[in-house]
Amino acid sequence: MDDNHVPQINLAYFGTAYPPYYGMDCTYLPGSEYFQQSPNVKLPGYVAISATVLRGVYLGDRERAFYRPFQNMAPVAIVGHSIFVYWVERPWW
Repeated sequence: MDDNHVPQINLAYFGTAYPPYYGMDCTYLPGSEYFQQSPNVKLPGYVAISATVLRGVYLGDRERAFYRPFQNMAPVAIVGHSIFVYWVERPWW
């Protein structure tokens, strides 16, 4: 994020690491360990989704539907072979 001048990211990932520990300013999305309520997605902006969340492995039907539009989108970057990053202009849900 620092190298690419990205100050904030919308994040959905399968894991327990606490992103602020690594200096990340993020909005948590459904499927994330730290997600609390309805998503407060900051758009336009980047959306980073782990492969596990993107495929809906541990998600319910509602959460799978939330990420379904990304199945047909090309990511602008892939981080560590498992985090797909998309640029999103407007709500997709």
